Amino acid sequence: MPERISSSFDPVRAAARQASSIAELLDVMWEQDRNDGPPPYLSVSQLRVMYIVDHKNGIRMRALTRLLGASPPSVCRLVDRRPCPDSRREVTLCVTPPRRT
Repeated sequence: MPERISSSFDPVRAAARQASSIAELLDVMWEQDRNDGPPPYLSVSQLRVMYIVDHKNGIRMRALTRLLGASPPSVCRLVDRRPCPDSRREVTLCVTPPRRT
């Protein structure tokens, strides 16, 4: 007998379950690579900051600290800062190309 689809199917919950499964797989893959490969050049915190800054290019430091739920001094250590064009008291962040050595 074929399985009936519940009339209470919630696409948001289904997407959340899929996202959870994907996150778990990525975590496993990250750990495997970390154990097998060379040490990572970026910390998880730095990677998270880069993701946010890449998607919100020109984000102000104050907004980034709110998104991360972190204090400004801890975030300052993760990024290179540039002066904000319209406020000398603020700092904007953007992803820059890697430096050539």
